[in-house]
Amino acid sequence: MRMKGFLRIAAALFLLATLVSPVAAQTTGGIVGRVTDENGGALPGVTVQVESAVLQGPRVTTTDPDGHFRLTLLPPGDYTLTFQLAGFGPEQQKTPVGLDRDTTVNTLLRPSEAEEITVVSDSAVIDLRSTELGVNLDQRAIDSLP
Repeated sequence: MRMKGFLRIAAALFLLATLVSPVAAQTTGGIVGRVTDENGGALPGVTVQVESAVLQGPRVTTTDPDGHFRLTLLPPGDYTLTFQLAGFGPEQQKTPVGLDRDTTVNTLLRPSEAEEITVVSDSAVIDLRSTELGVNLDQRAIDSLP
C-alpha cells in the first residue's frame, strides 16, 4: 500500500515538473554573435558589455578564439552592447531580446589609429665613371693623424 502512495506522489511530481519546465525556459533570451576586423578575420579577446534598464547592472563576456560570444539568461527588453579591444575603436549597437530566442549581433571593429610613415632621404652624389677616391681634410684632422 505504501508503494502505491509513493508511486502516485512520484508521478504527480514528474507531471508537475514537465508542465512547469517549458514555462520557465521562456522567461529569458540571449544574444550571440561574432566580432571581426575589416578583413573578416576573427578577433579573440574582445570585451563585450551589455546594459539594459531590465538588468540590475552590466554583464560582460569576451570573445573566444574564433571571435564568437554568447550572453544568456537575459530578460526580454532593449539592450546596448559595447565592444572594446586594445588597438581598435569601440563599437556600440542596440538590439532587442525576445523570449526564448537568441538574437544574433555580428560586429566589425576598425583600428583606432592608422599611421602613415614616409621616409625621405637624399642620395649621395657619386660619380660612377671615376675611379678616384678623394677626401678633404682640414688642418685639425691632419694634426691628429699618427
